[in-house]
Amino acid sequence: MVEDSNFTILVRREENIFNPWHSLMEIFSLSMTLDVLRMTMSPHSHSAFLGPSVKSRVLILDQYAEGPYWDLWTLFAPGGIERMEDAKTTAVENIIIPLAGGSNPFWQGDWEAHACSISPLLRVFSGRILDFYKIPHDPVIDDRPLVLTFIDRREKRRLVDIDSYIKTLQRQFPAIKIQTVDFASISFEEQVRISSETDILAGVHGAGLTHAMFQRPGSALVEIVPKDFNFKGFRNLAKLAGHQYFSAHARQEGGTTSGTKGGWQYDDVDIEEDRFLRLTEIAIKSMYQRGRREEDVV
Repeated sequence: MVEDSNFTILVRREENIFNPWHSLMEIFSLSMTLDVLRMTMSPHSHSAFLGPSVKSRVLILDQYAEGPYWDLWTLFAPGGIERMEDAKTTAVENIIIPLAGGSNPFWQGDWEAHACSISPLLRVFSGRILDFYKIPHDPVIDDRPLVLTFIDRREKRRLVDIDSYIKTLQRQFPAIKIQTVDFASISFEEQVRISSETDILAGVHGAGLTHAMFQRPGSALVEIVPKDFNFKGFRNLAKLAGHQYFSAHARQEGGTTSGTKGGWQYDDVDIEEDRFLRLTEIAIKSMYQRGRREEDVV
């Protein structure tokens, strides 16, 4: 490997190209791969394998649609991103095959609760994405109203009576900015922007909770978990991002959008209103003493 030569990064994405967790784990794995090469010294030249003048390109080997995260691959490709069939040249000097998304250490042991603390690796990666979209990630301003964003799922795992619950919550906390957002209906850039401005991110279990990585450290994540389901991935992610985490299991499964599919991946979830309100109240009040904010909790 020649330190200052051009490099071609070979990427074959998995089929879940619209899933932010799956896709970001792949991009995160590439980020860590390149960081290791930048820090590792060649035994021949005694300089890093990847030098500052390296011009790399990403060559996509799969046939899937571009998807909402396509442009993020250019974070690591000053030489551009191409599909194999559209490449102007397939001649390469050096090839980099990044770690697979499924091998990402942040995707390991996610059925167990970990004693996690803030991860510099995660903060660096999320910061790179914020910088890519030119979204500021300065320390939160304590004198503005708190912002609670509820991820409004429209197709599966919908929360029964969510509109009524949100109206009641807003009456209970009139000083809080409470918003419901259908992330599937807006661009990924706008999703990241909203998440970065959110103090309390809430929703039914799903890949949308991946956006906790874009909240400022010290925020809160609220997860409503399907009945008898015990995935710990977002709990661990919240800890790694420096957030507080709060969860409650749903009372039972509801119907489905199509009426034909079942199981936790498709069933709507039902949680009693008083439990929903207590859960979100705990999360909101956990922010009352953050930074220089001073508010009574009772």
